[in-house]
Amino acid sequence: MNETVPILSVVEEVNQVKFEDVNNNREDDRKVKVYFSRWFMLLIQAAHGFMASFYVTTFTSVTNSVLKFYKMSPAEGWKVTLTATVYLFVYPFGSAISAYVLKKKGVRFSIFISALFGFVGSWVRFFGFKSGSELYFWIAFVGCVITSPQAPFAVNSTTLFVRLWFPAGERTIATTISALFNVLGTAAMFGVGAAILGDVHEVNDYDMIILLGLEAAIASFLLIVTVIFFKEQPPTPPTVINSKSLNDLNVEEESFWGDLKKILTNYQFLILFTSFSFGYGSINTVVTELNSIVIPHGYSADQASYLGMSLIVCGIFGSLVFGAASDITKRYKLILSIVCICSIGFFVWFCVISIYEYDYSRFIMIMICFSFLGFFAVALIPVVLEMGSETTFPQPESYSGSFFMGGGNLCSVIFLFICEALKETAVDKKTGKVYVVSMQNGLWFCLATFVFGNLFGLLFNGRYKRLEYERMIKERDSGVGVINDK
Repeated sequence: MNETVPILSVVEEVNQVKFEDVNNNREDDRKVKVYFSRWFMLLIQAAHGFMASFYVTTFTSVTNSVLKFYKMSPAEGWKVTLTATVYLFVYPFGSAISAYVLKKKGVRFSIFISALFGFVGSWVRFFGFKSGSELYFWIAFVGCVITSPQAPFAVNSTTLFVRLWFPAGERTIATTISALFNVLGTAAMFGVGAAILGDVHEVNDYDMIILLGLEAAIASFLLIVTVIFFKEQPPTPPTVINSKSLNDLNVEEESFWGDLKKILTNYQFLILFTSFSFGYGSINTVVTELNSIVIPHGYSADQASYLGMSLIVCGIFGSLVFGAASDITKRYKLILSIVCICSIGFFVWFCVISIYEYDYSRFIMIMICFSFLGFFAVALIPVVLEMGSETTFPQPESYSGSFFMGGGNLCSVIFLFICEALKETAVDKKTGKVYVVSMQNGLWFCLATFVFGNLFGLLFNGRYKRLEYERMIKERDSGVGVINDK
């Protein structure tokens, strides 16, 4: 005999959830299994996120070297910045398309599209390896345009992929690992770019061939691995919630536009979205413009690369620490508050130190400051991605992730243009060339947007609907099925 167990607003769309009897429920539980291959699938999915950042920062990580390589003036640094801006500009539009693709075609198809864009674009970009002419820079730029849609199809698949392959107790850490690969791509490019090109004094086509050829080879390998090995989902689901369709929950499956409307009218989600977009956009802008921020104060291009790597590498550790803490405690709001407040403090410290001219002791201070900024600020990415999935349940997880990353990259584009407008330049009287005097005004602007975004996120007071539903599932065998709305 079937039994109806009433619950109060586990999700906003549901007033009653029907369950089968205990024997049938236990039979459903036996179908739940976690596969070790999930880690291999995560590695493939995360590798595409890694390459997304690798592509974006290829030229901006060594701006001065690229300008010398293609015989462009320092004032033409905006052209190098454009190679990153095109990715950020395309991302919001790509996010909308990727959200639709993920809903209709699934994770595997989305990852395949990502691999295809990366493969074609990286090989086109490879033909911009010749030095001494700006023409070859623009050939490489065409490759950047082609690879630009790659990122949303890879990065925005994270939350849906994690839900399909990982149990509840591993979701945040899996999201953290995927997000970290995306961040690690930036750090790797700062290191690889500095190692191969560095402070270029003698133009060398061979170095650029190595850099662009390496990207094209990795993109080719990833396309092959994705086609042969990557799977949509395991044979059986990792959690009970995956084994239950929306019909089992008495929830009518929404259309793409129906899901979109519900997410856009979810005020708690909009708080997270605004907070994430401003915070992500601010940090992304600082990393992209890092050469222009520190080099006018006497720092070298190599030292700028070390600063970029320190932020990313420490951000990896911070994300692992706070991601694990989120998985264990589920205290998302508390962890969000800690990382927001601490990251604001270190951002302020970085802006103040950046006022002064270079000396070695100040370089050490700015390295320490930038490292702690990364430790706290980068940790916001996996934590907020999981909070978004929780508060928008039962809408698809890919929607919230697409909105977050799309909004963050849109803000990055806007902030980059504003910072370029705030850049102070002067003309060298001897050569007549324009050079950058200071980016401090742009840095203050980034600080203001970062503070606003982080403080706005502290207003979040939403419910973790997915966790509530999973808790109800666990309690059903004991006859407990009532969960209050408040």
